Amino acid sequence: MNQDLSGEVTCSSTLSFQRLTRDEINQRLVDLLSNLTAHVDRGFGPLIGRETRLVADLEFDSVDIVQFALAVEELFKRRKLPFEKLLMTDGRYRDDVTVGEVEDFLADCLSVRE
Repeated sequence: MNQDLSGEVTCSSTLSFQRLTRDEINQRLVDLLSNLTAHVDRGFGPLIGRETRLVADLEFDSVDIVQFALAVEELFKRRKLPFEKLLMTDGRYRDDVTVGEVEDFLADCLSVRE
C-alpha cells in the first residue's frame, strides 16, 4: 500500500510470488462467499456472480463485512489491504458493494496476470 502525492491510499503489487488471473480472483471470491453463506438460508440460491451485492443480496451486515475483509486477507495472504478504498466514497461508507467491485479492487491490489 502506498500513498500518492494527493495523499490517496493506493494498492501496490508487492505479492510477486502469487500472480493470479482475474478469473482466479473471481473464483476464489465466489468460493469464499459460498462458504461464508452456506450455513444461512438466505434464499439467494447457489449462484454468486459479479453483480451479486454483499448487503442487498447476501444480507451481510457490518460484522459480516469485517469478517469477509479478514477472510479475503487470509485467503490471498495479504495483510492490511486498503479496504477503505473499496468501502468508502468521499469519506462516507458506501451502502453496498458488488462481487465485481471486490474483484476489481483485488485485481488492483494484487499482481494480476492477464
